[in-house]
Amino acid sequence: MAIILVADDNTMLRKTIRTVLEKANHTVLEAQNGEETIQILRDSTVDVLLLDVVMPGKGGLETMLEMNSGKITTRIVVMTGKLDTTSEPFQTICRRFRAEKILTKPFTNISLLQTIAEITQPPGDD
Repeated sequence: MAIILVADDNTMLRKTIRTVLEKANHTVLEAQNGEETIQILRDSTVDVLLLDVVMPGKGGLETMLEMNSGKITTRIVVMTGKLDTTSEPFQTICRRFRAEKILTKPFTNISLLQTIAEITQPPGDD
């Protein structure tokens, strides 16, 4: 299964996501801001980053920018409840920074697990 880093400033949400993903046999790491996220990505092998866009300090967009400039190639799923995820400008920015999926908060456990399954599926297994 996958190693997933959950980066969100909401402790309760991180714990909930951790519980859901661990029940599905994934390994879960946690970060509460962009600075911690970058440090973990530099120090650990991570398959998927679940990244909140709006966090204090370094937010999700700044984190993705640093990942790109630092050649960190972890696959990215963006999470947000504060921005219009259907807007073309938001989707364009996410694509530009290599985010492969967008989860709009609040999301269901099923949509979370489905998104992780889609992003971790080996090529040709569809």
